Formats: sequence, C-alpha cells, structure tokens
Amino acid sequence: MVQKDKFRFLSSYTVAAYLMLATSAVGLINIFLHGVDDLADTLIAFAIVLLRYLSFVLIKRRFDLSRYLLWILLVRSAYRIMVVYHLAHAGNLYLATTILQLLLTIIALYLVYFPRKPRLR
Repeated sequence: MVQKDKFRFLSSYTVAAYLMLATSAVGLINIFLHGVDDLADTLIAFAIVLLRYLSFVLIKRRFDLSRYLLWILLVRSAYRIMVVYHLAHAGNLYLATTILQLLLTIIALYLVYFPRKPRLR
C-alpha cells in the first residue's frame, strides 16, 4: 500500500534557488561564448557570476537580502540585453542565453515574492 504523504513537494524558495544556480551556470557559458577582451571584463563577468551564486545561497537559506539582490541582478540582466542587442559581433546564441538569464531571474523573483502556501487537509 502506497502512502499519500510519501511525496514531498519542493518549496518556492528551493525552486527559486535552483533557478538562480542555473543562471550562474548560464553566465559561465556566456563568458566562454562571448569571450573577454581584457582583465576588467573578466573580473566583472566573474563578479556577476559570483553574485548569482550568492543569490542562490541566500535564497536557499531564506534571507531577506536575497530579494534586493534579485532586483539588482534583474536590472543588470535587462541592461545587458540592451548592450548585447547592439553589439555587432554578438551572435544569436549569446543573445538567447542572456534572455534566458533574464527570464529565469524573473521567475525566481516571482517565486520569492509570492511563495506557495501549503494546503491544509
């Protein structure tokens, strides 16, 4: 006989944290797709990836600071899409992965602000 309570659903914070981990992985892919011109670009790119990973840790531990960090990363992603769109040598794959980062950040932000409430039986 199978028990109904055996299945456990993930909380919204856990899903949002893993979405931000995915955005940091996509950020690493973006670094290797686009390449970097000098040391300053490399440091900024890795700092943003580290901020995305930090947001993963903060969301997973349910810190309130993670909401503000998500807003900063959302604004930065929107700005980066405008920059990438106007780059002459940027390919479609680079633009698509940047848009994917923005969408995952928006979904994570939604899940953090409006978490699912457990149903009572």
